[in-house]
This record gives sequence, structure tokens and C-alpha cells, in this order.
Amino acid sequence: MVRAVSPLPHPASPPFHAWRLSIDLVGRTWVDSSWNRRVFFWPYDRLYQFLSGRATAFLRGGGRLAMRPGRLYWLPAFMLAEIRCPVRSEHRFIHFRFAGGGERLWYGAARPALEAPIVEAPLMGALLAHVEKNWQSSRAEDTIACEAGLRFLLSPFFSGTSARLPELERFRPVLEWVEGHLDDPPSVGDLARIIGLDVDYFSVRFRKTLGVSPKSWILSRRLQKAAALLWDTPLKIREAAFACGWEDEAYFTRVFHQRMGCSPSAYRKRRKE
Repeated sequence: MVRAVSPLPHPASPPFHAWRLSIDLVGRTWVDSSWNRRVFFWPYDRLYQFLSGRATAFLRGGGRLAMRPGRLYWLPAFMLAEIRCPVRSEHRFIHFRFAGGGERLWYGAARPALEAPIVEAPLMGALLAHVEKNWQSSRAEDTIACEAGLRFLLSPFFSGTSARLPELERFRPVLEWVEGHLDDPPSVGDLARIIGLDVDYFSVRFRKTLGVSPKSWILSRRLQKAAALLWDTPLKIREAAFACGWEDEAYFTRVFHQRMGCSPSAYRKRRKE
């Protein structure tokens, strides 16, 4: 008689281990003032390395990011920023995404730096060149190498975030629940019950940990999902709105314009520019 053996429980995966990255576009190009970008929220993340020249990203809400040779720069998806390039400049870029909200939430919650030093310059240069050459390859080894290379390039941006992880881990079930219910947004009370906290205390801890209120987090994630649907799919505006919990298209359009700076239809048109 064969005795059944219960499998050993697997420890919870540490944050970031479940990341899956997909690359939209990679290139190396010269730009000048014609490259200037208006305030806009792209649905993908952008990684830059300037090889010559300079540019400045003016961030909505204050602050600026002076992009120069010698460092890497990361503009997260949906970040409102205006880019100005006053002189002819050469830069490398990688447009990428986190494939799924569950992976992305850790990046958004950890709030990584927007610039980072180029550590191990020869290796980083080789990785950038490899990703640029092979990101469209259909070979498994190239796909794996490109994603691994991108992970390494992003790692310096997270220096100093480890101290935040225990508190973020506490809110993991909440953030994952939000991601799974963007079409039927939960109340703050619903979220507090997930981790067994009083509503008021939960709201205070959530804001302290993530920098925004629970309601603001939920609204941002709903709008970001709607923007991604408008960018990536042929869904009509009312269909995208309904998929993110809005039954009134007119109200959705007002909220979208207020928070994102343009109407849903204007946003969709930018996809073709």
C-alpha cells in the first residue's frame, strides 16, 4: 500500500519574484526639440539611457528629472510628465510593461527611484545592446535573456526600498483583491475586513504605507485599466468604462478627463500618432 505524503507548504513568494515583463519597443535614436512631449500618461513604462545631449522631464505635481549621460532614467506607466529636449541628443530606450496587475502592484507600491546610477557599466552596456538586438527574436533563449537583462537594468532603481516591504506585504491581499475587482470596486470597509482591521485604522495605515487613500488607489487603478483598454483594444469607450465599473459613459468621461488631462477619445487618438 502506498502511503500518501502531503507536500511541504511553499513559503509565500517574496515581492518581485513573480514579475513578468513584456517589451513593447526598443531602440537607439537621435532626438532634438521636435521630440518634446506634452503632458501625457503613456500606458507603458519607459527606460532611458542618454548617450549624449540632455532632456528634462517636468512631472505633474511638481519636480523635474534632468536626464543626462551616465545614469539610467525610468518614467513609470501612467506618470503625467512633459519632456523637453533643448539640444540634439542620442539615447537608448526600452518601452515595457508589467504583464498583469498582480506583478505590477509591487512596483507601484514600492515607489522606486526615477533615476539610478549605471553600475557595472560594461555589463549594463552589453545588456542594453543585447536587448536592443534580440527583443523581437522568437527564440526562447533570447526571450529569457532579454527579460533577465531588463530585470537587472531595473534593479538599481529599488535601492533603499527593502525596509518598506514588510508593511507592503501586509497589504498584499488588499491590493490583489482590488486588482481582481476593478469592474466592481469594493468599499473601504470591504478592504479593511480582508486583513481584519477597523476601517479608520485601515485607512490611516493604507495612506501611510502607499501614500494615497484607499479610494484614490482604487480610482487610479480603474482609470489605468480603462486607459490600457482604450490603448490596446478596439473596445468602445462605453465598453471600456463598463469593464472598469462605470455604467455612465458621460460620468466616466468627466472623471477620466479630470484625472488624466484629456478625454478618452483624445487619448485613443494619441495611439496613432
